[in-house]
Amino acid sequence: AAGPSGPAPKKGGGQTKSNGSGAAAGPSGPVPKKEGRETKSAGGQDPSKAAEPLFADMKQKIDAARRESLDARKKVFKELQRHLHPDKNLQNPEAAKLAFQALMELRGPFLSP
Repeated sequence: AAGPSGPAPKKGGGQTKSNGSGAAAGPSGPVPKKEGRETKSAGGQDPSKAAEPLFADMKQKIDAARRESLDARKKVFKELQRHLHPDKNLQNPEAAKLAFQALMELRGPFLSP
């Protein structure tokens, strides 16, 4: 029942206790903080190694189109963007991300008139 000073405090109020290290204390002690992302991709392979075939394919297509007209180079670039986008490479999105980032770095020099 509520007394003259307000409602009675709840026991166990659902608050987490701090152990002073910044980690919340759970019922059996401190809860470990999650570490960063793993460096391996979904296939268990290093993303940079998995991206090598994507880099080779990209380089081959860009080199072949380098002497083409600006419109033809734009078309090749757009196709590479679609092909290398991480959302389209669900089997290895980390490798696709690396290849897509490399492609985007080539955008200016490749598409300059």
